Amino acid sequence: MEAYFDNNATTKIDPQVVEAMLPYLLETYGNPNSTHTIGQKAKVAVDEAREIIASYLNCLPVEVLFTSSATESNNWALKGVAEALASKGKHIITTNVEHSSIEKTAKHLEELGYDVTYLPVSETGHISLKQVEDAIRDDTILISIQYANSETGAIMPIRDIGKLCRKKGIIFHSDATQGIKYLDMNVETQKVDLMTFAAHKINGPKAIGCLYIKKKTPIVQLIDGGQQEFNLRAGTENVPYIVGFGKAVAILKDVREERLAYVKHLRDMFEEQLQKNIPDILLNGGEPRMPNLSSIAFLGIPSDTFLARLDMEGIYASAGSACTSGSIQVSGVLKAMRFAYERAVSTIRFSFSHENTEEEIQYAIRTITAIARSIREISSQR
Repeated sequence: MEAYFDNNATTKIDPQVVEAMLPYLLETYGNPNSTHTIGQKAKVAVDEAREIIASYLNCLPVEVLFTSSATESNNWALKGVAEALASKGKHIITTNVEHSSIEKTAKHLEELGYDVTYLPVSETGHISLKQVEDAIRDDTILISIQYANSETGAIMPIRDIGKLCRKKGIIFHSDATQGIKYLDMNVETQKVDLMTFAAHKINGPKAIGCLYIKKKTPIVQLIDGGQQEFNLRAGTENVPYIVGFGKAVAILKDVREERLAYVKHLRDMFEEQLQKNIPDILLNGGEPRMPNLSSIAFLGIPSDTFLARLDMEGIYASAGSACTSGSIQVSGVLKAMRFAYERAVSTIRFSFSHENTEEEIQYAIRTITAIARSIREISSQR
């Protein structure tokens, strides 16, 4: 049996999404900026996908800008707003557990003379509204805080932060790449000015993302060239992948609540039985958290060793740390949560989807229990 539990890294593309994409790979392959019939058919498909996503976000279609990835969207949000508002101020607020595309962009902006405040998270991986409020200065122009963390599932108080930013007149961006699957994406109620998404987190294709940009938000374009995406993002639109993104969102819109309840059921079953079966394990993070994620430290067992054994048994997960040059490098997120080294290097992330079954969960529980006991028994004999 195989069990794929790495859905926060990427999800399996839905066959309905592939079916929707195929005509735009094989038949309606025109450039949507061309004036002839085949080009205009492609343009209609792009417009329809944009409208589907806009409806899901409760925004205008003109506020949905397609990009190549969530990484590009994050780069554009930070660099574009920072450049547009440089004359007003150069202070930016973010957290110390953001995706590397936010972290590295923030570091780049620091090299250009911007001042960035990195809010520390609690031991559960969260920040508070008060932390944000206390960090705001007269020259603060942008706040960028993720909706949900990919490693711990910690959900941040986005709506409250958004309200604070509106009150203070500060631009607010949130990376919702992980949140889109199960959380409220209504950009009006969340009070965001910019929000980042990627299709491959919701059973869509890789290499297509989008950035919600509220009308009148000051931002400069990241890529120069043609007049695509309302003259804000140059480059020929990736029509088949945009269509796939739209289809994935259309499917999600009808089943999100059902999927949320199902994956939470799987996760809770998984965690409860592992805690009963295996001593010396710790659940990382705390509520509120994403319903599909378990971050677990199997104390005394290096994550790379455990993952290799799991892989041999057809169970696919990911680590909270990485092996580099023969040594284990602790994940920046777990380090930010101030975990002891032993806990951090023994952490494994399991992220579930609606495609996982109870049978897979039970298989994983039996296999993980057996492997943990085996590794600990061998270690005790040394």
